[in-house]
Amino acid sequence: MLTQLVTGRGGRVIATVSRGHKARAAAEAGAWKVLVREETEDLGAAIRDLTGGDGVDIVFDGSGKTLFHVSMSALHYKGVFVHYGHAGGAIPPLSLWGQPDGVHLVRCRGDVAHESLAQWRQRASQVMQWIGDGTLDVLIDCTYPLVDAAAAHRDLESQKTVGKLLLLP
Repeated sequence: MLTQLVTGRGGRVIATVSRGHKARAAAEAGAWKVLVREETEDLGAAIRDLTGGDGVDIVFDGSGKTLFHVSMSALHYKGVFVHYGHAGGAIPPLSLWGQPDGVHLVRCRGDVAHESLAQWRQRASQVMQWIGDGTLDVLIDCTYPLVDAAAAHRDLESQKTVGKLLLLP
């Protein structure tokens, strides 16, 4: 959905996916180019090649530890690294001196103390509006009965799923 939001506002997205069977969904969401991590020897270099060596303006990273160094290497001077999740593990402590010059690090969380419940609800309402009016298409891969929640987690961790998984009561 992030790809849909960025491209809907005129941005050009280079998407990375863990496995080849996920590439089609990223392309259909509007990605300009899709790189498959298991098929790309040096992901950072591949991204830089696509940008003529310049690097990208912004990286949205929900993987954390797994892709942190790749994400940082893909940014141009004054690029922005936005960390919003750690599906691949928490980013280990880092030295700011060891990071590329001029890069901005941003962490986004949904439970920030300075935001009111009304602000959170307003953002959630906006997302629901975008889903309702077709701005965002929610890709649902599988549904599971709630009693099979463990199987859903195993499928998610195996990286074989594409899109959202729903647990049904």
